[in-house]
Amino acid sequence: MAGIIIPIAIHLWNVRQGKVLEVGTIRFMEQSQKKRASNLRISEWVLLFLRCLTILFFAIVMAGPVWKKSANAGEKGWLLIAPNELKEAYHQKSSIIDSLLKNGYQLRAFEAGFSAINLSDSVTKNSDSSLLATTPNYWTLASKLIATAPLGIDLAIISSNQIRHFKGDKPSINRSVHWMVFMDTIARKNNQAAIIVDTTTLRIALFADQYLHDASYVSTAIQAIRDFTGREIRFEVYKSTNAIPQNFDVLFWLSDTPIPTGFSGKIISYQKGLLRQDPGFIYGIQGGVENNIELYQYLETDQKNLLKIWENGKGDPILAVDPNAEKHYLLFTHFDPSWNNLVWSNRFAEWMLTFVLEGSTMQDVRDNRTIAPGQLDFSKDNKSASKKITNPANEQPIGNIFWFLLMLVFIIERILSFTSKSKSNV
Repeated sequence: MAGIIIPIAIHLWNVRQGKVLEVGTIRFMEQSQKKRASNLRISEWVLLFLRCLTILFFAIVMAGPVWKKSANAGEKGWLLIAPNELKEAYHQKSSIIDSLLKNGYQLRAFEAGFSAINLSDSVTKNSDSSLLATTPNYWTLASKLIATAPLGIDLAIISSNQIRHFKGDKPSINRSVHWMVFMDTIARKNNQAAIIVDTTTLRIALFADQYLHDASYVSTAIQAIRDFTGREIRFEVYKSTNAIPQNFDVLFWLSDTPIPTGFSGKIISYQKGLLRQDPGFIYGIQGGVENNIELYQYLETDQKNLLKIWENGKGDPILAVDPNAEKHYLLFTHFDPSWNNLVWSNRFAEWMLTFVLEGSTMQDVRDNRTIAPGQLDFSKDNKSASKKITNPANEQPIGNIFWFLLMLVFIIERILSFTSKSKSNV
């Protein structure tokens, strides 16, 4: 309303000044009836219209206009499945998938970008998401989905039920989402095989005197193994040999002092020898797709008949087993970045896991817990423990268009106003 009243008031306020006409005499002029004429009348309709538009466009720009996207014609909803899980999802949920696709749902990848995929081209892909370099976080993808999918369409998600995919806080979704899950292939096979879960407590001890810096890297790796596997691991760092218990499973001896007798668990210990600062690589470390681990310095030994596990390019042992004690591992380098770059490599955690858990692999001990069905119900907004999701991708700002129109109308109004004044002064 103000956008109309204000320019009209300004337009009427612009009253033209009367002109003085000089005459010689008014003797011969006849007296006429006095009439009161008002100069408050609308003129210059074009200028009035332009001024109204100027105020209107300015108000629109200040309001921050956006264009809301709507669903494509005929597109009822999105069915989202991770491409690498599509084969297993279709195997277990084929009737639901076929029904949704028949009813107008579009099949899209449940991954960044949510691009359209084809069912026949994707069912041949590997269905084990654990083989990927990184495990996708479904909560993060759900947040991005709500910010990407057009408003007005239904969303259906079919995913693995493994809890390792659901990291962080559960998002609060402000639209209807139907989330269905299937059982992971390997987890299903494991359930059929009735694998017994190891619930015993693993006892790990670490002794370090002058190499406390090295101990920090081992401690971090042990903590990562405990978090990843869910195993009960009791880990202690000792600075006194008398305090170390005899009934441990693994002992890290990060010291140059001799190991006391009586320990029966698996031991890995620092060795003495001639220090060699001969840059090269460590060969024999399994796992990972990285290049060989760089070796900066090591301890040369004259011990014979060692069973070498790691070695350098010259064949010198870097990690070996004592032939007289099969549980005693001899380390001729240190867990320190100045000796090698092992602790900065993904292979360090993988090797530590296989060493601590008696040859287990990342695949063997992965987390097979499943998410509770109630966690996938978004009918109630859990405001106390979740983050609110908006739809910024569904709204396209169009303020720049009205800025352009505002400037264009203002320039035209100024030109017409100047032209009008010039004509009136002639």
